[in-house]
Amino acid sequence: MKDSAALKALEGLLGIAFGRTGPEAGEVAARSLVAAGRCGWDAVADLAAEQGVAGLVSDGLQYLYDNCPGAENSLPADKLRYDLFATTLSRESEWARSVDSASRLAAIFAAGGLRTVVLKGAAFAALYPEPSHRDFGDLDIFLLNAEGECACEAGNALIEKAGIAVDRSYYKNSSFRFEGLEVENHRFCTPVRGSASRKHFERLLQGLLKDGGLIPLGGPDHTHADSEASIPNEGADGTGAKGFACAFNSCGTGTSGGGDSGTRQAESAAPGQCVLYSPPPLFNALLCVAHARFHFLFEGGITLRHVCDFAACIRGLANCANCTDTSNVGCSSNDGGSSESLRFESICREYALLNFACALGRAAERICGVKHPFDCPPDEKADCILLEGMLETGRSAPDYGNSLKSRLSRMLSYRSRSERFRAFSDTSATAEILRTVFGYFFDRNPKL
Repeated sequence: MKDSAALKALEGLLGIAFGRTGPEAGEVAARSLVAAGRCGWDAVADLAAEQGVAGLVSDGLQYLYDNCPGAENSLPADKLRYDLFATTLSRESEWARSVDSASRLAAIFAAGGLRTVVLKGAAFAALYPEPSHRDFGDLDIFLLNAEGECACEAGNALIEKAGIAVDRSYYKNSSFRFEGLEVENHRFCTPVRGSASRKHFERLLQGLLKDGGLIPLGGPDHTHADSEASIPNEGADGTGAKGFACAFNSCGTGTSGGGDSGTRQAESAAPGQCVLYSPPPLFNALLCVAHARFHFLFEGGITLRHVCDFAACIRGLANCANCTDTSNVGCSSNDGGSSESLRFESICREYALLNFACALGRAAERICGVKHPFDCPPDEKADCILLEGMLETGRSAPDYGNSLKSRLSRMLSYRSRSERFRAFSDTSATAEILRTVFGYFFDRNPKL
């Protein structure tokens, strides 16, 4: 494999960044140094940039500098080292700006009685060892009204009232630009056109959001004072999700209730105070698998960043499974979360996500050292298809545009991915082309 040595070095650095410790971290570090010696650190840095994990690589490199005395000659030259760390500092600054904008956006929605739930990238990053070292990207949000129902259009109305143009041309989400941040306001969390099964899965996801268990990402809540939805307590120190509170606390810092209350206490609204929420762990794990699988089969591909996202999500699910107080972590089961992993496996099996979840899980365990939440049998062929696909994606820069031309191009490319469909789908590439055409002409504006 062309990228073999660089990939081994990169995988080692990602494992260290995700928290491998002790002798295991030392062994991984040694392998990374040997592999990088064969390919050169420039190749490792280039591959990290292609795969969207440059921030995590900087964390891994810092470990090598701090814990590998005598290995100076095997580490990157000063120029590359400084370039990598400078890029990480820039990423942290960009993250802080994006979070600032996201928090002010949430204030607009909160004033209209809507709760702002972040999806995908920002929600997954909350579970990273260092959230700001994952690229922020676009902001995906799902708005909830007082009844816990989707409030996409109510949010659009508030944005237009603020003088911002909203693009409603895509059925799954509307989009707009807020303070330089590209925002996707979701009507659906996943693509649903032309498929009863996908609509059923979407209802399941939205039901998880409606059932409560949302995790506050900093700041007091000023929406839905009379809502009976279970919103977890921030904790006695007033912080939100672990490792993320400071980043999402730029709009207000109040505490809500005591650490023993178990549920968030409603507070009166105050200027400049707002809150963003992350979905429950089960929702994050399911959306991560479904989103990555869709991109892998239909939208050009995925990268190692998606593996890291899944590692973060299943770690969050494991923390939920080990908890004793569901209010603190957003567990959706009332037995302390002990059944969450079983629910995750069962849902993946029901919606033909299991093979892909297992492949992602094996990659997450091998690379990041995060154990999969349920047993997956070995499948070297599927693992090879996934890895080769990720490396190909990093080199090819897929077209993710929403124009008709872009979508037709992606649809016609399904046939070239027949091997991926055989490994990770319950339908063929040809059947998916027919479903896409049917959905476009006969299910243009789908309803659940």
